[in-house]
Amino acid sequence: MKRLFAALLVLLAVILSGCGGTETAESEPQGYKIYMTNVSRTRLTVEYDETEVLNTMEHLQHLFDRMKTPENTRENFPLFPENVEIVSMSMDDPGTLLVHLSAQYRELSPEDEILARSGLVKTMGQLEEVDRISIFVEEEPLSYPDGRAVGFLTPEDFVDPMDDISTQVLTLYFANPTGDALRE
Repeated sequence: MKRLFAALLVLLAVILSGCGGTETAESEPQGYKIYMTNVSRTRLTVEYDETEVLNTMEHLQHLFDRMKTPENTRENFPLFPENVEIVSMSMDDPGTLLVHLSAQYRELSPEDEILARSGLVKTMGQLEEVDRISIFVEEEPLSYPDGRAVGFLTPEDFVDPMDDISTQVLTLYFANPTGDALRE
């Protein structure tokens, strides 16, 4: 009798575990993530865009325009001011996007520039055709304050505190004892 009761209990548990309901695709936002900043301009926020655009370059321009026009203006702030524009955009090698921004990009504060750079790369890097992005301000490659060129960027170059993952694995490199090479 005890075995029968235990077997029925196990069977009931298996049946009930299947009735817990499942999450539907409707509960998760769909489309491309459009990165913006919060109103206090201290972190990136996300809106979603489901616009279907046939041409890759038109799609990239659409994504850039959306970064400048949030739908939820109570929580999101445009990633770029109105005067910052894309002067030109092209695919160089397969997967390499070259983005030339207007000179007004240089007027961004250092904090806003980091948010704009990461939001631009994370938004445009979602397209299947884009593997890496190189940003130019007018004709000059984007550079750090010390003058070094930033180079190619990918969405993985930016740690995203909005991710569900609470840890990030980073490889740190240090100079060797003689200072002429790097080691992990």
